Amino acid sequence: IAAHLSSALARYGPTLHLSSANLEQSLAKHEIAQIPPDAPASIAIVHWLNEQETSYRYIVYEADPIASHWSARCIRQADCVLLVGDADAASDLSAIERTLLTDQVLRSVPCKLALLHSPDTVRPGGTQRWLEARHVSNHYHVRRDNQDDMARMARLLIGRGIGMVLSG
Repeated sequence: IAAHLSSALARYGPTLHLSSANLEQSLAKHEIAQIPPDAPASIAIVHWLNEQETSYRYIVYEADPIASHWSARCIRQADCVLLVGDADAASDLSAIERTLLTDQVLRSVPCKLALLHSPDTVRPGGTQRWLEARHVSNHYHVRRDNQDDMARMARLLIGRGIGMVLSG
């Protein structure tokens, strides 16, 4: 999803997709993404990330699938957290949500929800149980492997949504 979102955002400006593996490859240091925030090497990581923010209009930080130092750093760096869930799966909070999104500092970052649906979905369902389980400011329905849905979500995330109202 992060790669597809990055591709969709690239239409609107230079975009960088960063995961823990991408960071380690860029800095040529194994396991550097998992450095704790209070470690001396963390200063260099923050400096490098800030440099990237001046070079790119959009940066998509891809958190690890588990709560980790990299996942926490992603949330701290983010202007917005996009939670991604399988609409057909259980809507329970994930380990990352329970661990990282409960801290007061981390809760100050706006959260949005992307619900993934099968490619043949015509009318999305099951949204209410996902919204009841978490506090999000917006939610989006995205069919898997549907570039139009991903492009729409990218536009809405950056405030370039297209809407039309007709009245008689």
